[in-house]
Amino acid sequence: MLKEALSIYKESLGDRHLDVANTLHNIANVYEQQGCYEEALSHCKEALSIEKESLGGRHPLVAQTLDSMAIVYGDQGRYEEALAFYEERLYQTQGRYEEALACFEEALSIYKESLGDRHPNVATTLNNIAVVYYFQGCYEEALANYEEALSIKKESLGGRHPLVAQTLDSMAIVYGDQGRYAEALAYYEEALSIEKESLGDRHPDVAITLYNIAITHQEQGRYEEALAYYEEALSIKKENLGDRHISVADTLNNIAVVYGSQGRNVEALAYYEEALSIYKEALDDRRPDVADTLNNIASVYYDQGRYEEALAYYEEALSIRKEVLGDRHLKVARMLGGIGSMYYAQGRFKKALAYFEEALPILKESLGDRHHDVASLLGNIAIVYSSQGRYEEALASNERVLSIFKESLGDRHPNVTDTLNNIAIVYQEQCRHEEALALFEEVLSTCKESLGDRHPDVAATLNNIAAVYFSQGRYEEALMYFEEALSIFKDGLDDRHPSVAASVRGEIEGGRLRLVLASKSPRRVELLRESVLGGKVPFDVLPSSFKEDYDKKTYQGRAREYVQEYALQKALDVRRTLLANGSVSAPTLVIGCDTVVVREDGAILEKPASEIEARETIQSYSERAVNVVSGLALLLVRPGDAVNEEPSDTELTTCQTRVLFAALDPDLVAAYVATQEPMDKAGGFGIQGLGAVLVRAIEGCYFNVVGLPVHVLSNKLLDVLTRNTLLGETSAQA
Repeated sequence: MLKEALSIYKESLGDRHLDVANTLHNIANVYEQQGCYEEALSHCKEALSIEKESLGGRHPLVAQTLDSMAIVYGDQGRYEEALAFYEERLYQTQGRYEEALACFEEALSIYKESLGDRHPNVATTLNNIAVVYYFQGCYEEALANYEEALSIKKESLGGRHPLVAQTLDSMAIVYGDQGRYAEALAYYEEALSIEKESLGDRHPDVAITLYNIAITHQEQGRYEEALAYYEEALSIKKENLGDRHISVADTLNNIAVVYGSQGRNVEALAYYEEALSIYKEALDDRRPDVADTLNNIASVYYDQGRYEEALAYYEEALSIRKEVLGDRHLKVARMLGGIGSMYYAQGRFKKALAYFEEALPILKESLGDRHHDVASLLGNIAIVYSSQGRYEEALASNERVLSIFKESLGDRHPNVTDTLNNIAIVYQEQCRHEEALALFEEVLSTCKESLGDRHPDVAATLNNIAAVYFSQGRYEEALMYFEEALSIFKDGLDDRHPSVAASVRGEIEGGRLRLVLASKSPRRVELLRESVLGGKVPFDVLPSSFKEDYDKKTYQGRAREYVQEYALQKALDVRRTLLANGSVSAPTLVIGCDTVVVREDGAILEKPASEIEARETIQSYSERAVNVVSGLALLLVRPGDAVNEEPSDTELTTCQTRVLFAALDPDLVAAYVATQEPMDKAGGFGIQGLGAVLVRAIEGCYFNVVGLPVHVLSNKLLDVLTRNTLLGETSAQA
């Protein structure tokens, strides 16, 4: 259609008419959206030639064409060519913010002089200045420029114009980055109202705002609200752009992130794979969007304990980013940081530190020493130092982080809160209890203010405060805080939890479903009955006879892989028994679980062989931490399944909790071992018993340390049953 219009214009108006230039622009925009950059540039250059000839080299339309060409060059990473056309855009992309601001300020002066202070082009330039300030983390300056631009747009265009909505959207983004979520949502909702009124409910701009609202809910941990907005945005995008557009892939990616945050890894992978397919089809296999999705898939594999697959995807993503963007690009640095975080979570601190330190100079070079992304990476380095017992280095790094965050984000930003929390943890490790307590109280106040009284982060902080009181021997205060934290953590099972119990009960009572726990552990039996199924759902206990004889030493650094394999083998063993006995008369869900304790060096700990070994092991925990890692396997068995066939459905996942120990007096350790409680427990302690006196804090799921990750199991149980349509009318009523 556009090419036909171009032909008509050239024939009726001549090759050098401005309408010809305008049509060339439109064709260039289409090529750019398709990633056909050379074709886009060719049409832009032809349009530029016509505009210069008709209007002169200093006309605003000429500037706009130069801007368009700069964007295309920037998309290709051809920065030097972009510089020749539009210095502001290049400076901004390269993090050369002061130069970008100087260019924008000069443009602003020209526009005000030639067009007047209240012209829409002045508002556009103010918007661009705000964007530069935003990328610098100078949020108040960004908001001031957006406010001025908004005033001009409302005056010249009216308060309900789509361009007014765009500025409201931009301001909402700034508020969101400041952690001012209520203000962000208010601006987004106002923008959404204008867009729906002026453009219609199914306009692409409506989808963009819905998408941004979803992100805001996601950042607050309000996952169901986020999913609802994402799904609405996805529907509009598919309707307007088609099922295979890259914007559709972007939304699929974010939906997958939400599912991953909920531990719904199977669904997350399905959405990531669909997004990856679209990116590869619409772009090519070596595009940054492909790399981003590979990175996300790697994260899911990591959460599942599939480390080798995760690393393969991480490395492929890193290869693409280096190839497309160069070794010193910002996204390469962020990829390095992500791989470093993976190694840290495995307890491989030297490898983690190496990746973090490789990323740091690239970030500084791209963004400057005082950027908040630099601070985030320094924070990760500080955490590694702390884990290695290098407390003074950890504190020094954290203090730098705190200074940068406060300067760029403000005193009440969540990143500031996280840093204060990390400093408090270091103080706690050093037994500087009063200093730790003061910081934890400050963190608690900020968390309640920004997240609400019942958020999991509030519970985690209450836990930390309780641990400090416990270390000081202030047991009544410790108990009060522990109980409040526990109440919030139980709430954290979310509204899916009651539906598990109600739905499963109805199916079991109707003879349509059977649950089998492949474990004789009294703790797992109790947790499944009381915490997952609400004490009302019958299930069978059929211990596995699988011989647990894997050499744990060969799994050092691969604990998630170990527990996942053991959980699977236990469940498979019980499945074989059920099928061999002919006792599968209804769909049966077999639950296998395995839990281990892992030292900071990645070694998986055994049950102590003697009291001497128990004392030595527990004493080694003093002022240190271990990880408790559980694997879950849910296998669906249907009547008629054959023993040698694959299960009808399989769900595998893992859960990890970090357990931090107090300074342990040898006499206390000896007294604890004398109770015999440690002797039948891997790692030599039980948090649900007398061993609780040894623990000053945990990071993660308490029930996982006891032996069954309740929240993860609840979600996975419902996922499998829903996926296989095993929930009847009771599910809808729950």
